[in-house]
Amino acid sequence: MSSSVENYSVALAWVQARGTRAGKKRRPVYILTSDTATVTFLIITTQYATKSPFIQQFYCPIVDWAEAHLERPSWINTFEINQASLREIAVDVIGFLSEQDTDRLFHMMSEHDTLHNNHLTGETDQR
Repeated sequence: MSSSVENYSVALAWVQARGTRAGKKRRPVYILTSDTATVTFLIITTQYATKSPFIQQFYCPIVDWAEAHLERPSWINTFEINQASLREIAVDVIGFLSEQDTDRLFHMMSEHDTLHNNHLTGETDQR
């Protein structure tokens, strides 16, 4: 594992567990940006089938998950961008997405604003 944080990397980090009082849990994340004090990241999850169809449209599949040094099929949650202190989450880089997975993620994120904004305004895609 790398001790330095790199933009666009897959890492393990201590993040707050959602929906529980369990505190923090060590989980994979996708690092968008980092500086000397903070890191901006997306959560990587193995939970896809249990999510609502609305939330599933924001989950980007990691097809080459083994190449990214993940233990099983995973998705990147693009619905919520997270930010935390580097000291608070203790990031360890474990790998990188394949070129195809990176392209898929950034394409999905470029459409994310449209999907999210349409949901908020009640508009639908008329294509």
